[in-house]
Amino acid sequence: VIIFLASSLRFCGGYAIAGYLPTFYSTVFPSYTTEYSYVNAYVVSAGGFLSSWLGGLLADKWHAFEPKARLYLPALGCFVSLPFMAICCLAPNFYISIFLGLFLEYLFAESWFGAAIASLQSSLEPECRALAIACFTLIATFFGSLTSYIIGVVYELLLSNGSAAKVIQWVVLWSVVASYVSAGLMFLLASQYVNGGDPSSIKQAADERKSLLQNPGGTSTKNPLCGAGGDDDV
Repeated sequence: VIIFLASSLRFCGGYAIAGYLPTFYSTVFPSYTTEYSYVNAYVVSAGGFLSSWLGGLLADKWHAFEPKARLYLPALGCFVSLPFMAICCLAPNFYISIFLGLFLEYLFAESWFGAAIASLQSSLEPECRALAIACFTLIATFFGSLTSYIIGVVYELLLSNGSAAKVIQWVVLWSVVASYVSAGLMFLLASQYVNGGDPSSIKQAADERKSLLQNPGGTSTKNPLCGAGGDDDV
């Protein structure tokens, strides 16, 4: 449940960025509309790809000696990415905003997804994992979409009350800060419910999983796939 909540909060920030950064850049840097269209595509694809891949790789390596790593990493990504989001929204130069700010924000922030899914799966019985991931996607997407709607209402309200159009930079920034900070704290809270274990026991469990995959007909006293035998019973 805590992972569901943390992920839903994290989705809120992602939807705020995806939905309102185009408005932000067209308002704050109106002469760079064409450049934004091209550069943003590279920033999102390259930053997102590298972040997801490196995040998954780091989570697995870290998990080998720290059972809570798959929840520590999403929390770390939330907190570390915040200064870069501030640069993105507040930098007076377009290229500093999008390369030093947005690209590095993506590079750190998007590392959370694979680790969070792995942690969720390892806490569940095999027969209910597909349904749980479907519910996870539905709930997180719903709250992300709801956040986009709320941000739009708030922005229109500010404009109608006389705020300058550039107030969008603060609306986006504070939306992301609220999302990432709350999500990071929830991921840390979830990590407190992860079963501990010394490195040797974790390695032994990994060896048993590998042995079972290589010898499906063999017997084992433990079921390495069930929630009761996982490391992340959250």
